[in-house]
Amino acid sequence: MVSVCIVGCSSIYSISSIKNWLVVAQIASAREAWLRHIQTAQLWALRNGQSVVMQRLSTCAVKFTDAKDWRCGWGVYLTNTSNATQQLILENQLDGRTQINLYSAQT
Repeated sequence: MVSVCIVGCSSIYSISSIKNWLVVAQIASAREAWLRHIQTAQLWALRNGQSVVMQRLSTCAVKFTDAKDWRCGWGVYLTNTSNATQQLILENQLDGRTQINLYSAQT
């Protein structure tokens, strides 16, 4: 009976640890994708001499009104200033559960 109790308690602890690990992994994955897409956008702009813009996506089931909230994901767009069009070159869609807020650095 004691061994069943010990196994039960340890499994409860391990489940909460796994949930925490998954949250940390989701945040790390979003951060790495963000940095990778910024670098790709910079290289694309330098190679082609064209403007590249990153914009937040608004395709989540839940609509977020704060412009700093990027939890739906982002897209990297090639902009054509002569006819004011944008061509999607990269996209990272998120499920909306991991909150990503972007703030400008102010000194």
